[in-house]
Amino acid sequence: MALSPKEMHARIIENLKTKTGKDFAAWANITAKIQGDKSDKDLIAELKSDHGLGHYTAFAIVKEMRNGNAYADEQALVDKLFAMFPRARASFENLSAWLLEKPEVGQTPCKTYVGFRTKRQFAIARPTKRDSLEIGLTLPVSASNSLSPAKNFGGSRIMSKVEVEAQTLSVEIKSMVEQSFKTNH
Repeated sequence: MALSPKEMHARIIENLKTKTGKDFAAWANITAKIQGDKSDKDLIAELKSDHGLGHYTAFAIVKEMRNGNAYADEQALVDKLFAMFPRARASFENLSAWLLEKPEVGQTPCKTYVGFRTKRQFAIARPTKRDSLEIGLTLPVSASNSLSPAKNFGGSRIMSKVEVEAQTLSVEIKSMVEQSFKTNH
């Protein structure tokens, strides 16, 4: 199964000693000495330019030092994402409950969407400004007349999307999500 953002962050912190020769405590010391009143962005840039770190490694060090793993509290990520969208939240809760009944399905909350995956991600969900739920799928647009192209929605694997206005999922929506699940399982 692919790593979630929470797992990726933890893995980067765990592997610092192997990858860089210094553990997190050493990098936190270095970062504390150079931080002054710099923004996170400036600290990351300095760790990259002056210490040769890659972007994600520098990012993980700064975030871990400032406030720990931002992805650690998955429920807080979901709550924040859907805070202003009660109808979308209800639709999401129905989708999530239905998908998580399958023992091999995992949920991966991120800051802008929630992914669903087995070995690979097969669906993502996010609220829209209209308080509906948008579901991105790995299906081609031609799989259904209800699907539209998913541009800049999750990863490159997500090819299509459908908007759900009702709080309960229709048979058609469930069928499309199931098809996306089966083709990526």
